[in-house]
Amino acid sequence: MKTWTSNLFHHFSKKIGQLLSRYRKIAFVRLIGTCLKGFFFGYENFNYDPNNHGKYFVLRQLAKLDFACMFDVGANVGSWSQMATQLFPKAKIYAFEIVPTTFLKFSENVKLLPNVHAIPKGLADREGKIPIKFAKNSSLFSSAYTNFANESTEEVLCEVMAGDDFVSQNKIAAIDFLKLDVEGMEHLVLEGFKKHIESKLISA
Repeated sequence: MKTWTSNLFHHFSKKIGQLLSRYRKIAFVRLIGTCLKGFFFGYENFNYDPNNHGKYFVLRQLAKLDFACMFDVGANVGSWSQMATQLFPKAKIYAFEIVPTTFLKFSENVKLLPNVHAIPKGLADREGKIPIKFAKNSSLFSSAYTNFANESTEEVLCEVMAGDDFVSQNKIAAIDFLKLDVEGMEHLVLEGFKKHIESKLISA
């Protein structure tokens, strides 16, 4: 019964969507579409405001700890690194942004922060290049896996390397905090840190 009703609801909702698309030039129909899009983003919990989705809350709770080294993997345009710099002024922050156009914005935003080290590549389980889909109109949407609905995307080959290799090459003794926001690639990043995780050189 549940499957039958779900299929019926899906069928009618699809038909309604197709009907609305025919008249989307009408202002009222566009308004309905905007409301439905907002409902969908809320239902799927697509929340990109760091003040609401918990990232800044976590940082504030950790601010009493004396971190010396932090990694920002998936730095985007730099809001997390900027916040971390304020709360941990003595820490070195290694920030990685994989999409070249986004990295340009990021490096511009943190150029006056001497303790933020901007790295124009991503972290994964190996060194090489991987295809990344990214939205032309928003730096918030980029992923090796996800197709973003209603977003015009491009694909670009981006450089990656293993976290273990980066740590060794830069003679980093330990990582106090490892922040990941890589849209589905978290398992690859962690695999790339396998040696340091097993050696317990990453605290959190």
